Amino acid sequence: MIGRAADKIFTRVFIFLIMTVYFWIYAIAGLIVLGVGPAFRTVTEMHMDKQWDYRAYSFKEGWHRFKKNFWSINLHTWLFLGIGMILAYNLYLSLSIHTFWILFVQFIIVAALVFDFSLSIFTVMLRSRYDVAFRDSLKLAIVQFFSNFV
Repeated sequence: MIGRAADKIFTRVFIFLIMTVYFWIYAIAGLIVLGVGPAFRTVTEMHMDKQWDYRAYSFKEGWHRFKKNFWSINLHTWLFLGIGMILAYNLYLSLSIHTFWILFVQFIIVAALVFDFSLSIFTVMLRSRYDVAFRDSLKLAIVQFFSNFV
């Protein structure tokens, strides 16, 4: 029983290490700025397809996935990152205002940042698992965010 648990733990750690190496290789191949989004999507798709079978992971298959949707995934990534950067900059600017009512505005900005981050992760996961358009995945991500708000 302890042997199976240890094997399961070490297998998952090994897969995590494999996926981390793949992520950084793909991100560097995309010159970091353009590679982070497609690399994240690639490792997400690979993990969702292969689960915990470390023998099924292949760099060549991941490279094919990375190249296939490179530009569309970059648009997706930079849309959410751009919105997040705008919100973060507004939060930074709001910190210089020292009135009581700005606390409410800061709370709204932080909630919008959490919402933006959650939507980006949910849309990546939905588009990795299902063949849906970005607009439809965004609608489903919004529903998923509010339906599982625990």
